[in-house]
Formats: sequence, structure tokens, C-alpha cells
Amino acid sequence: MLENIVSALDILFQPARLLALFAGMLAGMVFGMLPGLGGVAAVSILLPFIYLMDGYAGLAMLLGAISVIYTSDTITSVLLGAPGSPASAPTAIEGMRWPSRARPRWRSASVSWRRWWAACSAP
Repeated sequence: MLENIVSALDILFQPARLLALFAGMLAGMVFGMLPGLGGVAAVSILLPFIYLMDGYAGLAMLLGAISVIYTSDTITSVLLGAPGSPASAPTAIEGMRWPSRARPRWRSASVSWRRWWAACSAP
């Protein structure tokens, strides 16, 4: 079992696959911040690009995009009041109620931290 873990990490940590992972994360941030675009739209837009890659790099790109989409829609939910997905609608309602004197980047960081904590502590 340990040799399988080492083999998987060896496959993942090749430079081309790490670049695909980070490119997917960047694309996921962009798709997550745009209201109305979610995980399905990101996958459908990135799908033509992964045909040019090997299987591991394409999977890394899609994994990177999907992993940050629902975290980055908090940015537009809190700052603009426009939810990026149906799951962030309560965040948009509560995020806009915070005092306007608070700095916007702190509001967004606070909501991101709370969502991360809720995801980690869920059973």
C-alpha cells in the first residue's frame, strides 16, 4: 500500500501535472467569481483543453478547478451580494448585512474561513 501512495505522489508531482493543477485552480477561481457560472460550466469549458493533455494532467486540471469553485463564489456573494451558485445564496444574504465600515477583504476572508471550518468539522 505504501508503494502505491509513493507511486501516486510521483505521478502527481511532475512539473507538467502540477502546472495543470495550478492552471485548473486559477480557472476555477475565475469561474467561481463570475455569478451564474459554476462547476458544470467550468468542466464544460475546460473539457476541450484536457483532450490535449495526458490523463493524469487532465484529471489534475479538473480537480483543481472543481476544488476552488465553491469557495471562490464567496467573494462575489459577500462583496457584491450576487451569489455565484445556489449554495452561496445564504452567504450573499448574510454577508451583505455586515457593517459597511468593515473592510471588504476581511469580510470575504472571514466567510471563507467559516466555510472551510464547517467543511472540515462536518461528519
